[in-house]
Order: sequence, then C-alpha cells, then structure tokens
Amino acid sequence: MKQLHCEFIFEPTNPLIKLEASEWYFHTDGELEDFFSEIENFEEFKLPLKFTPLQLNIYREVV
Repeated sequence: MKQLHCEFIFEPTNPLIKLEASEWYFHTDGELEDFFSEIENFEEFKLPLKFTPLQLNIYREVV
C-alpha cells in the first residue's frame, strides 16, 4: 500500500499558523467524490486558497 502526499508550503502568517486537519479515506468508506466534497468544505482547505504557496511537494511513501 502506498500513501500519496501533496503538501503546499505557505508563509507562516497568523491566519494559517493554527490550521491543522487530517482525514483518511479507504475504498470501503463510501464514494470518493463524497470524501472530496467533505474535504473541500473544511475551513482548513478553504482559507489557504486565498494565499500563494511558496512551495509544492508531491511524493508517495509505502505504508
């Protein structure tokens, strides 16, 4: 099994410093589109969209 990571690195400004969220999805948890909709409604997802990332890291790891 592999885990895909997609990390956006931002300037550590006050609105962003306290944000933290972690969600897991497994194929037995229901429809993938429902999972994406749920994530996109998180404030932790919406707020950073107002800022420009400094860096993007995409990588995978074996779990």
